[in-house]
This record gives sequence, C-alpha cells and structure tokens, in this order.
Amino acid sequence: MPKLRLTVRDLFFFVTLAAVLVAWWVDHRALSSHRGWWDAKEVQVMEMKKMLERDGYQVQLIEDGVVITTPDGVAYETTQRSYRRR
Repeated sequence: MPKLRLTVRDLFFFVTLAAVLVAWWVDHRALSSHRGWWDAKEVQVMEMKKMLERDGYQVQLIEDGVVITTPDGVAYETTQRSYRRR
C-alpha cells in the first residue's frame, strides 16, 4: 500500500477549502439571525400603523417607506433616504 504524502499544494488546498466553508457558515448564520430581526420590525410597523389609523391618520406602506396623511389632509412621505411633505 502506497504511503500518503502531503505536499504544500495539498495543504494549501485544504486550508482554502476550510476557509471557504467557515466563511459560508458564518454568512449563513448571520442571514438567519437577520430574518428574525426583520420579522420583529415588521410586527412593530404593523402595530404602529394600527395605532396611527386608530387616531385618524391614513397610513400607506410603499415600496421603500411610508406615506402618512394627517386627519386634516396633509401628507408626509418618508423613505429610507428622505423625508418630505407631499
């Protein structure tokens, strides 16, 4: 039976493979923890929407933000990048 010999190239390959697997595992763990965070934020947004609507405001959820219309008809739009009066 032939004796196994590891070369520097083999060692480099195994170290690189291990690094890629560890990086994938760390990234996968980070993504799964953010999913729980997003669900909690979504619940908070829906509760805030209910509270505002109960006080007479109109709330529209748009693609990247919210449009809130006051009871007297003034509308405000907020997005991740800006806030403005409509």
